[in-house]
Amino acid sequence: MFLRYNELRALIGSASAIAARQIVATRRLEREAAQRLHPRAWVGTATPSQLAFPYLVNWGYPDRFYQAAVRRPARHHGLGASPGTVEGIARVVRTIDEFDEVREGDILVCQMTNPAWVVLFTKIAGLVTDTGGTTSHPAVLAREFGIPAVIGTSVATQRIATGDRLTVDGTAGRVEILRDGTGDATHAPATAIGR
Repeated sequence: MFLRYNELRALIGSASAIAARQIVATRRLEREAAQRLHPRAWVGTATPSQLAFPYLVNWGYPDRFYQAAVRRPARHHGLGASPGTVEGIARVVRTIDEFDEVREGDILVCQMTNPAWVVLFTKIAGLVTDTGGTTSHPAVLAREFGIPAVIGTSVATQRIATGDRLTVDGTAGRVEILRDGTGDATHAPATAIGR
């Protein structure tokens, strides 16, 4: 939503009460600019009580508090949320508007999922998320659909690009970029490894 509550009320009262199209256009540009900002992974001090339950199972990645920043490594770590290993092409999806771009056998790379994303689980061969713990929505769905998944990587959507060829090890919680495929038009199907 780009309009505030009182702006919506004014607009409902009269279509000419506010310059709604101009306000929406400005706020859309502001949101796009904000999405390009990448803050530090965390700020503050991580204490043992803060890292204890329920933080670990819901949000996952306490070891990220001690990890140094890297530009674009070939390997990423998270929580092994659903066992199995698969190799395939990454598809980074940030919004529902990008659902139609997901193809059969893609490895979905996203920040988080919610019930609207269930439709993608019928197509994908693997899953990598920025956030989540072992009881989070993407972890539970990946197990239900039998899809190898690594969640809580913190940086997957920033460091993995659509078209990259990946190996997702949902048992060990490891994702490896085998080949940088940015701009690559080929789409080899996903391959289960070790089955």
